[in-house]
Amino acid sequence: MRNTGAKIQCTNPNCQVFNLESENFCSQCRTPVIKRYLWGMGTTAASFKTGELVGDRYLVKQPRIFLDIKPGQIPDLPEDLPAEIAPYLLLFPYRLHLPQIYGLLPNPLGEVIWLLEYNYLPLSKESILKNGELFSPLTEVWSEASGLRQLNWLWQMATLWQPLFSQKAAWSLLNPSLLKTKGQMIQLQELDLNPEPEPQLADLGNLWTEWVKQSSPEIKDFLAQLCTELQTGQIKRVKKLVSILDQAIYKLGKEQQRNYQVFTLTDAGPSREHNEDNCYPSSGSFVKEPSMAIVCDGLGGQEGGEIASRLAVEILEEQLNQLNFEEKLWRPEANIKELDRIIREANDKISERNDLEKRKERQRMGTTLVMTVAQAHELYYHYIGDSRIYLITKNGTYQLTVDDDLASREVRLGYSLYRDALQYPNSGALTQALGMASSGGLHINHRRLILDEDCLLLLCSDGLSDYDRIEQYWENKILPALTQGISLATIGSQLINMANEKNGHDNATIALLHCQVTPLDQTTNLVWSEIQPSIPTIPPEDNSEDLSLGEMPTVPVKLVSPPENIEPLLQSKATQEVAQPQTTTKSSPFKPLVALLSLLLLGGLGGLGWFVYKNVLTTTQNASDPVNIPNPINPDPTPESPQDLKEGDIIQITDNLPTVDSNPEAEATPETDNPSTVEPNPQP
Repeated sequence: MRNTGAKIQCTNPNCQVFNLESENFCSQCRTPVIKRYLWGMGTTAASFKTGELVGDRYLVKQPRIFLDIKPGQIPDLPEDLPAEIAPYLLLFPYRLHLPQIYGLLPNPLGEVIWLLEYNYLPLSKESILKNGELFSPLTEVWSEASGLRQLNWLWQMATLWQPLFSQKAAWSLLNPSLLKTKGQMIQLQELDLNPEPEPQLADLGNLWTEWVKQSSPEIKDFLAQLCTELQTGQIKRVKKLVSILDQAIYKLGKEQQRNYQVFTLTDAGPSREHNEDNCYPSSGSFVKEPSMAIVCDGLGGQEGGEIASRLAVEILEEQLNQLNFEEKLWRPEANIKELDRIIREANDKISERNDLEKRKERQRMGTTLVMTVAQAHELYYHYIGDSRIYLITKNGTYQLTVDDDLASREVRLGYSLYRDALQYPNSGALTQALGMASSGGLHINHRRLILDEDCLLLLCSDGLSDYDRIEQYWENKILPALTQGISLATIGSQLINMANEKNGHDNATIALLHCQVTPLDQTTNLVWSEIQPSIPTIPPEDNSEDLSLGEMPTVPVKLVSPPENIEPLLQSKATQEVAQPQTTTKSSPFKPLVALLSLLLLGGLGGLGWFVYKNVLTTTQNASDPVNIPNPINPDPTPESPQDLKEGDIIQITDNLPTVDSNPEAEATPETDNPSTVEPNPQP
């Protein structure tokens, strides 16, 4: 389904030669050819003819599928973002399953056509499937999947219910035409933003009932009873539904054996004297059956980053080796809470070290963190900062993490599209790191992944992931570990060499976790009466944080200009730009709501700037404030508002902007099972 005559411009700003779509590397400079296949929203998106070039940039590959032939350029964007795309931005933490707005498609017919992009990176030869789509319809592949895979898909839908409901987009999960998949991940093609009438969990039961006949024999009776419970109102809360699916998946997961291998490697890089990265197992180790891995990227003055990353790894290693999860009664929520506790302990010990050594402002040390822990059929992963985790399968790859930086925060607040936010000055500045302050203000991002097929997890610092190196080279450099049996040590060494050659501005660290899944010669037919007693009791008033798709809560940002002698606490760690992609500088980047500088001048609050600085990165949030979508999303800045985030500016978290609840299992009060607004959880 590929038009091999299409030509795509090289993203290397010093080259920009056009290459055939069939080529994987630029014919002149050998830069990987970036192929972005986009989905067009709107009724007129299907009116363009296959082979037509729209706006001298977007080639029509199939109805509503467009290929960007100039991927190195910023897409067309409106000056102000309309309210109707707010849910896409506010749901940015869930981009593993949801599309994001890429830009505008020039449309001579007048209707606004938004282009959507997906987190999933397919094999180059399978970018467009034989059926002319980007993904397989879930209903078409359902009958071919195992019982565990089918339950995995249902579990993902259940955990997405609450965040989508909070943005009036839950109908997306009830529209079979929007439910897609490629391998194990559920993917929504676009959002169905239909606010009325409000969907109920019973509607989910009605949809799933249609799939019972084609379900695997081992789950057919169980699924039929589950649908009945939903339809009759016996299951009124998402948390209970997720818990039931958790117990069923746990039982089926025992039909498979999982073996793990881990390889780690770190290098200071060509431009750094010291290596502030650290990892577990120790660098150069190849370990079987550790089932856990850690990568930390330190930051801070006077060798503080090196100390912080080392302390974090040492503390976490000691605690993890003493950890014993309860398997007799499967309690994933308790497991993640225990992992959170360990991370908070590491954070506080680093923070106490900062206080003991009287480190102030930029001299305080901290570290990013990515950590994976496998248990039974699941993988728990936690992350803080901008180090990343990628999932690589034989079908494609996903970025599992969302960076804790200013660009991501701008999107989550509804201020900017992601590719636009990346162009802003200091867009890579961190909004949090481990150890910079007490754990009371730390937001631990945690999620879990069901392991039902062979896969590879890559944990890495930004010395490797910067400039989209994983997106460019994963198929050539990493996939052979799964498809050709290339050793993890060989793959890891190639990745570090690539980081030094293609980037070279920072330390680079990787941890490769290979999970091999082997079916056992046993089958288990799920019995509803055996699953039910294992489900933990959920108190009606329980609004605890979700631990299935938990993300750092979305909190607003306000830009503050500090006194001249104060420098920013968290900055982008990259001090040397190597092979940086071509960018266009925006004259009006981050749009703050309030400019404290003007308050200082008008109100005479001379000490306010220092007070804000001393309390940077602290959050306050009123749990009783309902979620509302701002209209318009981009408020017009006041004339006094600073328009550029300059070096020395301070990030302050405020509580007066709308948020999207990051808890997909958060429940309504007993009186209303499906609220139209969701109250955010109190901050820890």
